[in-house]
Amino acid sequence: MLVCQVRLLDTTLAYDRAYTYAIPKSLEDKAAVGVIAVVPFGKGNRSQSAFVVSLWQESAGERKPSELKEVISFPDYELSATDEMLALGAFISDRCFCTLGSALKLMLPVGINLKSKVFYRAVPSQCDHELYLFVNQKERAYESEILRSFGKEGLAVAANLCKKGFLTRHSEVAEKENVKTEQWVKLINGDMPLKGQKQQLLKELLADGDMSAESLGKHGISTATVRNLETKGVVSVYRKRLQRLAYNPDKYENYGYTLSEKQCAVRDNILEYMRCGKPQACLLHGVTGSGKTKIILEAVDEALKQGREAIVLMPEIGLTAQAVSTYFARYGEKCGIIHSKLSVGEKADTYARIRSGSVKVIIGTRSAVFAPFENLGLIVMDEEQEHTYKSEKSPKYHARDIARFRCARHNALMLLASATPSVESFYKAESGIYHLLTLNERFGGTELPSVEIADIVGDSEIEKGKLLGEELREALVDTVNKGEQAILFLGRRGYNSALRCRSCGYVFTCDRCSVSLNYHAYSNEESRRGKLICHYCGRIEDKPYKCPECGGSHIGYFGYGTQLLQDELEELLGDGKALRMDTDTTVAKRSHDEILEEFGRGEASVLYGTQMVVKGLDFPNVSLVGLVMADSVLYMNDFRAPERMFSLITQLVGRAGRSKKRGRAIIQTYNPLHQTLRLGAKQDYNAFYKSEIRLRKAVVFPPFCDIAVFSFSSADEEELNRTAIAFSGEFEKGAEEASELKLIKMGPYKEGIYKIGGKYRNKIIVKYKDSRECRSFFRRLAEKYAVPQKGVASLDIDINPFTV
Repeated sequence: MLVCQVRLLDTTLAYDRAYTYAIPKSLEDKAAVGVIAVVPFGKGNRSQSAFVVSLWQESAGERKPSELKEVISFPDYELSATDEMLALGAFISDRCFCTLGSALKLMLPVGINLKSKVFYRAVPSQCDHELYLFVNQKERAYESEILRSFGKEGLAVAANLCKKGFLTRHSEVAEKENVKTEQWVKLINGDMPLKGQKQQLLKELLADGDMSAESLGKHGISTATVRNLETKGVVSVYRKRLQRLAYNPDKYENYGYTLSEKQCAVRDNILEYMRCGKPQACLLHGVTGSGKTKIILEAVDEALKQGREAIVLMPEIGLTAQAVSTYFARYGEKCGIIHSKLSVGEKADTYARIRSGSVKVIIGTRSAVFAPFENLGLIVMDEEQEHTYKSEKSPKYHARDIARFRCARHNALMLLASATPSVESFYKAESGIYHLLTLNERFGGTELPSVEIADIVGDSEIEKGKLLGEELREALVDTVNKGEQAILFLGRRGYNSALRCRSCGYVFTCDRCSVSLNYHAYSNEESRRGKLICHYCGRIEDKPYKCPECGGSHIGYFGYGTQLLQDELEELLGDGKALRMDTDTTVAKRSHDEILEEFGRGEASVLYGTQMVVKGLDFPNVSLVGLVMADSVLYMNDFRAPERMFSLITQLVGRAGRSKKRGRAIIQTYNPLHQTLRLGAKQDYNAFYKSEIRLRKAVVFPPFCDIAVFSFSSADEEELNRTAIAFSGEFEKGAEEASELKLIKMGPYKEGIYKIGGKYRNKIIVKYKDSRECRSFFRRLAEKYAVPQKGVASLDIDINPFTV
């Protein structure tokens, strides 16, 4: 009897272990380690997807066949879990306190169905219940259909009808793969004489090779003609997979470049690391405009010369969009792209092209780190300090940890690049864990922009309620009049960030979240235009005209956002001169590309928006950048706020003056003497780092410790507090018994935003030094509290989150 062990793809921590199943004789030829299996699980034998992790033959009589459940099926998907995938999944599960299945799903291509669906069938009877009649009309009534038609009560009724024998409950994992094909025609008997003109034409066309039915149709050859010749044995018809490409590689032109003496020295060091045959990690610290991208291209070239593959990660989709022209022009069809704005089909086809070996270079955002290359030579993380490399959804992994693991396994180079490295990465470079390479001058001898800190206290324009102060306003008009371009950053979207009744002081808040509603005057979607929107749960409400508390009609609009800046720029410069780039304007597919291409063509003088306008953009005609309100970032309640502020200033300043003319940057603030602002204005990373590392060492923050945040949430506030206190007690008891772990626990506290999406939130913060023993201790607690239980708040664990 052939037997296998599987790991479920959808389960909880409490049930996350290997399960043994027998393999029916009819399925033995499909069984292999790494393939996906569908197995019956639990008392109800619900069909579940799982990976086969081991396989062996048991001798007759070793155990009774009835002791084991049998595998239901092995879906015919063209993928299997490699040894690297299983090892990486175990690594993520151990570090992120998630199930192995949820970790493995990160590596699977989209477009294949792994979900279990429950459905009901009617048993012939005289039952006249409305739900029974609904099910009886169908061959199978899915749970989702019952929910839509009868609500949650319908599921309870269905369960009751099952008990009475009127319905039966079943489940399935339907085999489904997002593959698009088209019909192709092949000539198999060219010697057969043909009479008709169309038949003769078809034969002549196919003499040069197979053609698609669509192409033949353009020559006037109908489906009937093809079918007739297929019947006669002249041609054969088959289906061929279509490749859905997000970008046309032939569209882009490759421009050559030269390297400076300093760039050549840095490149030579990197190539040496790549040729040593051992895993290496390198931090490339270069000022903005120093030519880091050219060094990265040289490293990618080296990986390809070695017959290996490369992954280049970008922190934002907007950056990926601009990088497309550079990488596709250089590598053509060898290059692929992975990010969240691609369609399911485009992602599925990209994965298929990687597996076939036709794609050797992948550029993309965080998830691209899982690209299924089997001979990796290089993983690059550009702008490595960015928070977007850390997943906010479970599994809460950091792309840098995944890159480090994969490079170690492939003896590859992990190349981190930034003008403002994270404090943790620079500390590792200083400590000798990473190789440190620097580029301290801009390429081509161009100067860094001059930086001015504009004190807006008492500014006449700001006192009028404007966002642009006198100095920035004057500089902006002058820049546009000279035919040059500008980029402005504002850290909030929407029009106004708060509405308040001027009569009684009532603030319009989201009833599901502990935040004020934002007013959005503009939107591409009519349903969001002129509405109040919650930026946390997405709730939309109509614009109010009366106060719900006092009935007063004097509603005040306070705060600011990018839409308010839009009105100000249109008033100052005229309509069509400025482009807004934020979450609201980049919802549509390729919207990032379209905005940046329009700005690159010079069709707008000003590009303004949130974080996505700050990083990595390269427009030679931009001579002015402005940080509209620095204080909104500077005083965030987080130990990384100064680091974020310094990085923001450096990155924004770096967008200006990237051609021969020196650029200019203006930072508006109410606190012009703040140390971080002044160091940012000087572009003095080393001074900032020395100040920051001293502070972190004194108060014990990363890189001198690790931080675990245990977050609790519940719609019931009493249940939340009860669970958090119980967990805290168990944690303290366990920490006393394992005193060698050296844990510092703080909390439980209320989260800064106490309620989101109708759920109250508490957290416990723990400082610790990562070790196997610590992870084992945390996992024991997680297995008890991270399982859905009645009367117990849900638990989520985040290791080294970007905000604490």
